[in-house]
Amino acid sequence: MTLNQLGDRYWQEYLRLNPLAATLYGYRDADAELPPPTEESEDETVRTMRDIIRRAEALDPVTLDTQDRITRAMLIDEAGKLVLGATERLEEMNIGPLTGPHTALLQAASQTTVTGETQAQDILSRYRKIPAFLGVYANRHRTGVKKGRVTTATNVKHVIDQIEG
Repeated sequence: MTLNQLGDRYWQEYLRLNPLAATLYGYRDADAELPPPTEESEDETVRTMRDIIRRAEALDPVTLDTQDRITRAMLIDEAGKLVLGATERLEEMNIGPLTGPHTALLQAASQTTVTGETQAQDILSRYRKIPAFLGVYANRHRTGVKKGRVTTATNVKHVIDQIEG
C-alpha cells in the first residue's frame, strides 16, 4: 500500500468516526450520521489504525522525499493518537465544558449550513438520533465510573451549568 493510499484510508476512518466534522469539511454524505460511541467502534478503530501505522512504518523513509517523510511521520503520529484515545477508553470520561458529545453537537449545529431538501432531511435524520446517541454516551460514562474512570467534579459542574443554562 502506498503512502497516499494509507493517508486516504486514515482519512476515511477519521470521517467515519467524526461525521459531524465530515459535514463541516464538506463531506455531506455523512449528514445523517452521528459519531459511533461504542466500544466496538473503538476496537475497530484500533485495528485499522494499528494496521495503518504498521504499513506506514514499513515504508523506508530513505526512499521518500522530504514531504513524504513528513507525511509518513504525521500519519503515524495521528493514527497513534486515535489508537491511544480508543485503547484508553477516553470516551468513558469525556465530560467537560469544551469537550464531550454535547459540545460537539452544539458546535456542529451552529456551523452546519443546509442548501437543499436532501441536506435538510439528512440533518433532521441526524437530530432524531441524538437521544439514542446521548443514551449510549451516558451508558459509557456509567461504565467508566464503575471502572473508577471519572472526570473532575469541576468539569461535571460546568457541564450541568451549560445544560441548565
